[in-house]
Amino acid sequence: MMREELLNEIREDVVAQLMQRAPWISQDEVASEALSLTNWSTGFGPFTELIASERFSDFFVNGRSGTWINRGTKLERYSFDIDERTLINFIRTQALRAGLS
Repeated sequence: MMREELLNEIREDVVAQLMQRAPWISQDEVASEALSLTNWSTGFGPFTELIASERFSDFFVNGRSGTWINRGTKLERYSFDIDERTLINFIRTQALRAGLS
């Protein structure tokens, strides 16, 4: 089984388990959690929408000091709010991915 097929199967199972074990959670919340799980498992976590919607060569997150995008000419400040815990989790995920390569 290919990596992406395995991830899809795991995501589907997690969503099914969530719906079965917590039927009080709305469809919108389940969809939001499924999207979040997809974003994390594909590797971009909270940056998935940013990466998909913007054209740039680099982006930098400087903690609470802001997010910056390089579109090839200069760095531009980019409005992106991320809490510290989410950023730390993202960095750890990327470090683990790099170690597995």
